[in-house]
Amino acid sequence: MLKGKVSESELLEIKLKLAAQIWGKGGDANSKVNAVLIFLENLLVFDDPETNVNFMRKLDAITGKQNTMGVLEQLAEIKEKEGREEGLQVGREQGLQDGREEGRFEAQRLMVKNLLSHTEFSDEKIAELANISVEIVKEIREGLSRR
Repeated sequence: MLKGKVSESELLEIKLKLAAQIWGKGGDANSKVNAVLIFLENLLVFDDPETNVNFMRKLDAITGKQNTMGVLEQLAEIKEKEGREEGLQVGREQGLQDGREEGRFEAQRLMVKNLLSHTEFSDEKIAELANISVEIVKEIREGLSRR
């Protein structure tokens, strides 16, 4: 049992031995093993940043991974992923909204075409019935007369 303060080099060796033993118990397939490794990586840090880098390199060698991320990098990656997912969701919703508006506008244009073709209503009356501007009714009328 250890007593007193442990040097950085001793702590490095202890952490590496523990990581190797834990990794041997099931590595990637076991979330508890991974949780302990994350604890070793990120919560028991060294005062010397170079020792942390050294530990991460050696841990990568033990686990067969490359460029193991620390908690901050993992959190940044999670937030980035969440941001992308949120952006995609907003984009889908906006696309649906745009699609609905475009569909509504096309339905209005079709209604105007039908009213122009089958009634003697004024442009103002058609605009009112279709809930569309008089200018658009006039544009549609001009388009129909060019045919």
